[in-house]
Amino acid sequence: MILAAFSLMAAQAVAPASPSSDVVVTARRLQAWRGKANANARGSRCRTTQSTGDKDLDHIACDSMRWCMGTMQGQAAALAERGIAADVRQQRQATLNAGLTTCMTEQHERRVSDLLDRRVAARIEASAKN
Repeated sequence: MILAAFSLMAAQAVAPASPSSDVVVTARRLQAWRGKANANARGSRCRTTQSTGDKDLDHIACDSMRWCMGTMQGQAAALAERGIAADVRQQRQATLNAGLTTCMTEQHERRVSDLLDRRVAARIEASAKN
């Protein structure tokens, strides 16, 4: 089983040229998020340990973690092999951590951007009805 804990940095997740108030508020909330995840042969789990106060953002963070951990299950399993030299195991762990970080950043950026787009569209639609 591999245990991973990530804090997703809001500055990486949302950095448009001219931030709107939605983006600024979201970025501040994302800075507060913390979570823990683990994966094994049965799948992966994630738990928010410090919420953003926005269930959608918390869900995106955990969903991104679970998705990335699932795609790297083979690399994680390689860490559990017996008879591996310590230096090889450390290198595999470093490679896995780097891959997870890259995957998490990409998944998180895309999902948060989609969420913000949906929220802005909903506000525009609501204001057009009034």
